[in-house]
Amino acid sequence: MEFLNVNPRYQNCLQQQGLDTPAAFLDMPAIIICGHPDRNVARVGLGSGPAEVTAFLKCEHRVAWKDRLLNALAGFGFVSKSSREAAVLRSLQPAGIGCPDWIAVGEDREGRAFLLVREVTETMELRSFLHQQRQAPATERRRIARNLGEALAKLHNSGFDHPDLYSKHVLIRPGEGTVHFLDWQRTRRRHSLSWRRRSRNLAALEATLAEDLATVHERLVCLAAYLRKSRSRGRAAIPTLRRAARRITRLATRLLGQRRIREMRQLPATNHVPELIWQDGEALCLTRPFQMELAGVIPDWLRLANPPGERDNWGTRTRVDLPTGRSALLIRRRRSSFLGYHWSLIRRQRPTSPELLRAGQILRLERYGIRTWKLLAFGQRAGVWPAIDSFLLIEPPLPAVPLGEWLARPTVEPVSFRHMIREAAALLRRLHDLHYDLGGQPSFAVIPTTEGRAGSIVLTGIEQLHGRRRADHTAAWKDLKALHREISSGTGERTNGMRLLMSYLGLQRMNAAAKRMAKTLIPRKDSRSVARPLAEPTLFGRIRLQAADQGTLPR
Repeated sequence: MEFLNVNPRYQNCLQQQGLDTPAAFLDMPAIIICGHPDRNVARVGLGSGPAEVTAFLKCEHRVAWKDRLLNALAGFGFVSKSSREAAVLRSLQPAGIGCPDWIAVGEDREGRAFLLVREVTETMELRSFLHQQRQAPATERRRIARNLGEALAKLHNSGFDHPDLYSKHVLIRPGEGTVHFLDWQRTRRRHSLSWRRRSRNLAALEATLAEDLATVHERLVCLAAYLRKSRSRGRAAIPTLRRAARRITRLATRLLGQRRIREMRQLPATNHVPELIWQDGEALCLTRPFQMELAGVIPDWLRLANPPGERDNWGTRTRVDLPTGRSALLIRRRRSSFLGYHWSLIRRQRPTSPELLRAGQILRLERYGIRTWKLLAFGQRAGVWPAIDSFLLIEPPLPAVPLGEWLARPTVEPVSFRHMIREAAALLRRLHDLHYDLGGQPSFAVIPTTEGRAGSIVLTGIEQLHGRRRADHTAAWKDLKALHREISSGTGERTNGMRLLMSYLGLQRMNAAAKRMAKTLIPRKDSRSVARPLAEPTLFGRIRLQAADQGTLPR
């Protein structure tokens, strides 16, 4: 059923721009900054000149029945995620909790829903703020920690359960230290929150806050402020600081096994957010530079035609010429899997094509500073049930030379040789921290600048990239062994291997644990060492390899 609810404070502004129907909101020109298989978040502008307001448009391409059912069970009725989040925002403001101001919410007759919220200005994401304040006085950092703890206590005292309380959803206003929270689509308000639910929320925040952004003492200051301000019907419901810290640490360590949690721990290498433009729902999505290159003319080979009445699986890979004379790789696929379709429903996920998953991987790698194939366009469309038609258009990196071939050149300077080994090791470590592995295949290449001098290193083996929900130390060790074989050459084999291992582990000098790993990575001719999986960093970093001078390798 179509409906539109508008915040009275913004009604005149929206009417002046002709935004009076749900379709008008959903068709607004917008820049996609965050996307999921069934929804996306875009930045839009309202008004013009000094009175212009920046807002975020959250669109749901189609509202699934399971989402309506889950929202009904949570007490919000058979509504979309957008309507649920709008209802939560309306109740947060009277409670005095920092959150975005909602502007409009609605749903059209095609089953699409949206929520328009105003940008929280003059704030910084918690991760970026703490990174910027690393050199700030200790008293100032403790003041921020106390403010955050008190804001969290106020949130929970009001009965709001925030399952998505990740560090990227917490905004800090510099100077004032006030706290705002984002992403309320799974929030539920209860009469009172048990310590079990409170600790889960706090563990999500703890797990997504990297070790180097806050010390253990600062985290305890935040938790102590939270416990002092927390209210409960029973005194026994609020534990002591020691018990609370132990439970949160245990839950956070368990969450760290998930790829998306480990990914959120890392501070993006760049503030650049890929700009995506949707032309036909999920059927066609372009990057902004590629859309400008096409000048508004979409080639026929880039469009997903209406799927014919067949379910046969097929796939093609072709080279296409772009308007500027460059070439790109176009991957098309029709995938029809009865079991896969229903398995997605059982897991409460929408069926997603491999092309959309690969596009998401490329965007994540770009965000975290890993150069690889350039994403130009992608899309998918449901065909005859349960078939899905999809495509992916990617451009290969600049003419690159495989890493092993480049290192074997006699004209390579020793300084550039060592620099490339360190860069390759650091790149592989970033991939593993994001829970990606390369299946033990050589996948790095070098874009040289001048003969003999080091250029930039890129990931060319995008086809071998495997994303895992949990860390696979055996696969990581296999990648490290493959990289060592690729860089090994002549008399410098052992020295190069030690340099590779130290760069991968982030060590300035070898310790006992790293020496034992080196015996396995770089075995002597008479060695019979057995490969040992790489160790997993812990929550507070007390037993990380960088500080493992005691000679015990974490398992």
